[in-house]
Amino acid sequence: MVWLTATALPGGNPAEMVAYFDRLTESSLTGAVWLPLMLFLGIGLAVLPWAAWRAGAVHWWAPALATVAVVAEFGLPFRSTASEVVVFTALAAAYGTIGLRVLRMTDAEWDGAPSARPLPERLPA
Repeated sequence: MVWLTATALPGGNPAEMVAYFDRLTESSLTGAVWLPLMLFLGIGLAVLPWAAWRAGAVHWWAPALATVAVVAEFGLPFRSTASEVVVFTALAAAYGTIGLRVLRMTDAEWDGAPSARPLPERLPA
């Protein structure tokens, strides 16, 4: 469940790194924590562009581009440096658009739309 993606420090002891990795992966608790985190991260990344489009924050091409990029990354029968560059460029464009839109929002836009139904007045205590 846990993959070691970083290399050891120069001059480090490889046996110590292997022992550390073994300690991390010997418990089933590690998998119980990482599996939901990774699953919900993937779901959130897939849903976020569509939610931004539905809210009117971005145009239709941003979630479509993100969806095509994710499907291409997982659906292509081959992997090359060129395909990864294209996929990550498309994702950067889609999520960059969302990020720029959020950064450019005014305070009034952050407050949201006023409620369609006024709140009832509170009775004095």
